[in-house]
Amino acid sequence: VPDEYYTIPLGQAAMPREGDDVTVVAFGQMVGRAAQAIDELEAELGITCDLIDPRSTSPLDEETILESVRATGRLVVVDESPPRCGLTADVAAMAVFLTTEAANQINGAALSIDGGWVAQ
Repeated sequence: VPDEYYTIPLGQAAMPREGDDVTVVAFGQMVGRAAQAIDELEAELGITCDLIDPRSTSPLDEETILESVRATGRLVVVDESPPRCGLTADVAAMAVFLTTEAANQINGAALSIDGGWVAQ
């Protein structure tokens, strides 16, 4: 955290990692854990990922998420919430089911990683 005063713009996601293979959207504490996993994937398997930290959920930076999904064709959403009615479900639904254009770009099932289970 910087010592000087700063603001974080609402509705503008940060992208701390950029890659070509997978889009990873992580919320809160999971951003750091996802970054560690992404570093391991790249080191061990050569898989590179866009890591998106939305920073705010309402408004949600849908444009950044969808742009990345279109580019990579894969989506992993990481969150600590329960599997139902959580952020992972919202983002996966938005990217896969509600946006036909992005859904046509998905090369496999959306993967949701949250506090309850992993769905493929």
